[in-house]
Amino acid sequence: MTLPVPGGTRTREQELADRLELRELADRYLVSLDAHDDDQWCARVFTEDVRAVFPLGEFHGLAGLAEFHAHGRARFEKTLHTGSTVLVEPDGDVARVRAHLVAVHVPDAAAPGTHFVLGGYYDAEAVRGPRGWRFRVLEFHPVWVGGDAELPGVFTGATALPNA
Repeated sequence: MTLPVPGGTRTREQELADRLELRELADRYLVSLDAHDDDQWCARVFTEDVRAVFPLGEFHGLAGLAEFHAHGRARFEKTLHTGSTVLVEPDGDVARVRAHLVAVHVPDAAAPGTHFVLGGYYDAEAVRGPRGWRFRVLEFHPVWVGGDAELPGVFTGATALPNA
């Protein structure tokens, strides 16, 4: 039996499939941040016309976005981004996503006790396209930062990357 979604023509099964795919998109984003082995990961997460906003700066368009992320993590040998509390609100071929995350950044893998850690969330707009769901807008909002490693200047107000 196929049940309609209240207020719409989509079935409950379609809505659940969308919610699952959107949660997998959120997971794919965080896993890709730590992989460090594939410059094509952004095409599996973002649209061609993405607008991404981070403490390091704002970036527009897919071309160069992987390098922008790589520049941001260049001073760290290891990173671990852990996500939770992923809320998704699909509405046809557009969806809002909010996800919480905690990220640990280790400058020297031989001394993991010295690290930079932050907690925050991102708000995103995802769109369904021919390759599935992708983020068109992603805005990261740090809530707290800390750790034993020197904090990147962007978190202390000392520096910021220029807009790409």
